[in-house]
Amino acid sequence: MKKLFSIALFALCFSVNAQSEYNVYRTTNGFQNLTPSQVVSPNNNGGSNVYETTNGFQNLTPSQAVSPNNNGEFNVYETTNGFQNLTPSQVYNQNNNGGFNVYETTNGFQNLTPSQVVSPNNNGGFNVYETTNGFQNLTPSQVYNQTNNGNFNVYETTNGFQNLSPAQIISPNRY
Repeated sequence: MKKLFSIALFALCFSVNAQSEYNVYRTTNGFQNLTPSQVVSPNNNGGSNVYETTNGFQNLTPSQAVSPNNNGEFNVYETTNGFQNLTPSQVYNQNNNGGFNVYETTNGFQNLTPSQVVSPNNNGGFNVYETTNGFQNLTPSQVYNQTNNGNFNVYETTNGFQNLSPAQIISPNRY
């Protein structure tokens, strides 16, 4: 779930540019793979669809859909056999620090405490913090940093320190 969470989160945080499509590349030994592992595309309801790829080709049906809801929040829906599930798996709402709180759902109902907190960082990106018993951890689990060429590097962290090479690179599709 964490891999899809990261991309859905990215799609949400940068939905301002909803007309853009993004390719997500994994890295091997610090080098970007040649073909994307996922594609994030705008959908017709103001959100984004997340597509997995097979042998470098985008699958025909999305694995996740990110959609705005009536409360000014965003819902993340998993898909089954190409159809969006009826209830969201996660709900994202804005918090007071310019970021988002991420709530998991149980039987279609939003949990009371967030599972993750997303906060803007000083590099034009954002940090993802896990929560324990409803409290935000002190160090981020992931760091998204924007590069000079418009890409985002996604870094995992170890013992509170950002790894030296990115785990993923998110790149606007320039076609």
